[in-house]
Order: sequence, then structure tokens, then C-alpha cells
Amino acid sequence: SRLHCAISFATDLKFYLEVLSNIVIVNGIQFEKGKFILLNNNDIIDIGGACFIFFENLDLITQLRNA
Repeated sequence: SRLHCAISFATDLKFYLEVLSNIVIVNGIQFEKGKFILLNNNDIIDIGGACFIFFENLDLITQLRNA
């Protein structure tokens, strides 16, 4: 019902999660509002008790990073 976090693809060609609400858990570590977390392939993100696995399209990311 509200925004908890946002995932962005930055100019350094990496993904970052920005915590927009009180707490988001990444790989068992709690992060508070305003924090930016570098995401890696297969990171586990817990948002309000709902768990997600972050998957990168490794073929596409490799092509972008090597361009």
C-alpha cells in the first residue's frame, strides 16, 4: 500500500536499492530509510515479510559492461 524501496540501474552499470520506508532487509541485514544498497545477483530482499531474489540478466549486463 506504500512504497518501500526502489531499484535503479546507475551510470556505473550497477543496480542499487534505495530504502524509501522504515526498514528493508537485504541478505539478512536491516537497512533504514534513506540508505542505498548495492545489489548483486541472487541477493535476497525482504520487504515487509515478502522475500524476493534479485536476478540480473547476466548476458545483457556483461554486454553493457564490456561496451
